[in-house]
Amino acid sequence: MGRGNFLPILAATFIILVTTGFILFRYRLIGQIIPSPSPNPTINETNGDEQILILLPQWVPQAKWQPIETTDSSFRDKQLTGIRRSATLIKEDDSFGRFGDEKYFTSNGWIIGDLNADMPGGSTWNYIKNTNGKQRILILSYQNRSLTPNPNGGVSANCPCNFDLHAFLSDPF
Repeated sequence: MGRGNFLPILAATFIILVTTGFILFRYRLIGQIIPSPSPNPTINETNGDEQILILLPQWVPQAKWQPIETTDSSFRDKQLTGIRRSATLIKEDDSFGRFGDEKYFTSNGWIIGDLNADMPGGSTWNYIKNTNGKQRILILSYQNRSLTPNPNGGVSANCPCNFDLHAFLSDPF
């Protein structure tokens, strides 16, 4: 191999090394610029109240969550537009972790609303948040679909039970 053939091989090797270095450095730089999400972010650490619906699968991981969808809902005398997320799960009791954690929501700027309805096999409650003169409403609910009527009146549940979970977050109004 002569000296004339060595220079193109050296140039090609140099170009490959520079290109590889650039690609590796670029991905390392992007990883430093884009922070990875924390394992249990709070509402204030995220990009808005919509994160509540995004975090629901972390709060109740055993549930089968549907994708978030845009929907309308009536609340008192208002027709609201917002987003909704629903899930189903089979469980022995009606505790759902942070899904019903009043302290969590109130510590993140939500106040307890006056829509609180407990019934056999289900419950509905809401929170209200005022930001910059706009109001948002968050409605949470669950229903036990495993209830059977008793012959002497009332209902009973033989668990494990089938539950439906629902969360609705209004657009600001």
